[in-house]
Amino acid sequence: MMETASCGRPGIWCYGTFICAAAIIGAITGISIWIAGDEPASVGDEPASVGERECLLALKSSGFDFGDFGNYDTFFDSNSVMRLAEAGSYYGPAGIQEYILFAVASRFVISRIARTDTSFKMYDENTETCFFRMMAFADVTPNPDTTNNEINAFSFAGMYNVELDYSREIVSTINLYFTDMFLSLFFHELLNSDATRQYVCSVMNGSCGLQAEECETTLAALPLTTDGYVDGNSQGCRALHAVLATANLDHCAHLSFKPKEDPNGKIKCQESKGVLPQELFDSEDFASYEEFEVEVGIDPSVGYIEMGSQA
Repeated sequence: MMETASCGRPGIWCYGTFICAAAIIGAITGISIWIAGDEPASVGDEPASVGERECLLALKSSGFDFGDFGNYDTFFDSNSVMRLAEAGSYYGPAGIQEYILFAVASRFVISRIARTDTSFKMYDENTETCFFRMMAFADVTPNPDTTNNEINAFSFAGMYNVELDYSREIVSTINLYFTDMFLSLFFHELLNSDATRQYVCSVMNGSCGLQAEECETTLAALPLTTDGYVDGNSQGCRALHAVLATANLDHCAHLSFKPKEDPNGKIKCQESKGVLPQELFDSEDFASYEEFEVEVGIDPSVGYIEMGSQA
């Protein structure tokens, strides 16, 4: 079992527990979708045409909130997918929750989302799907015990496009986007440390029981990413799945240096699928994202704001 600590006390780390992470995200201003207007009509009163107002009200009614872990099975279903081009796809309420916990409350970082902006993109009447573009501005505090302690806390912006099944009020798809600069900072600098490799190997040879010989040396010989991707044979992929494996041992197979199927027959951290962000986002998305970066004070040529030193 992973070490836990009380949230809400400066300098105290909370590692991946649902209660702790929910407390962190639940306190975030703007993480929930609050939309002004009347309560949405019931499905039986569905309007003849669906537009921005109806979609925004349906999004609110769905209860979609990344921080509401207890209700993931309310606004996600088994077919829901969250995709990050450089890292892969995560399916269903549990799979999506695992990745969100990695990003916001893990052995490596604690993140606080300070602002989210939501805009309506379109409604597809053929699939009865509402499309939204969301922007988030977050502050990240690294854990100096498991990361490169020369990397300061930092802030960055992320984009995620959300597809909502209008009639069922289920989020069917989330596409995430982070800049190359941010991903490089995270996987090439923050997680490029002996402490990170020690942690990954402790999971591999501990709870996962892989018995990898000379684990840290073998791990250090791998590239940090594979051309910026963290779904290939890299240190970054194993750092990600080491965190996921602490909550779900199905990820242990993904840590293996040799190809190994997980209980679902999948092999990961061997070959990148090479998905391009342009396959998930259009030019208008990228333009809006850059405008958001400027608005929150991020130089788009840098991709993040470095803050104070680690505690």
